[in-house]
Amino acid sequence: MEVEEDRGHSSRIHHISFSSPLNPQILHSCSSDGTIRAWDTRTFMQVSLINDGQVIFSFSFGGPGDNLLADGNNSQILFWDWRNKKQVACLEESHTHDITQVQFAPDHQNKLVLASEDGLVCIFDTSGDINDDDHLKSVINMETLVNKFGFFGEVNQKLWCLTHIETLNVWD
Repeated sequence: MEVEEDRGHSSRIHHISFSSPLNPQILHSCSSDGTIRAWDTRTFMQVSLINDGQVIFSFSFGGPGDNLLADGNNSQILFWDWRNKKQVACLEESHTHDITQVQFAPDHQNKLVLASEDGLVCIFDTSGDINDDDHLKSVINMETLVNKFGFFGEVNQKLWCLTHIETLNVWD
């Protein structure tokens, strides 16, 4: 008797997240295989897939209704409408090296923060048609590879950033 097994990703998984409070049973993952997959934790079955075609290091959901998905691959950020799996925008000029993290601000769903191996942390407003020129709001130069960042404060108005040389920076 032959038993089928769906292994999901075929390469290293870089990020997983329960991305939307509207769907707390759906776990999302991204991988070096160029895909973002959604899994129903009740059945452990894959329920959705976006094939970017390039290594994806990070992703985040935001925008109106948490339907906008941003993913970081190489030095680009691709935006997808999660409902129909269509790419709606691409940012190509913000970073020169691999994107290390992509995250929409928890209390500001149109604010997207990106970090990269080029040492830059870029902050975008994703309202309207998204492009490099009109939506870049701020750039912080860490002058070294950025590993991780996060939000904190009463309304998540502050940003922390950790570099590969283990320095921690905080901004208000």
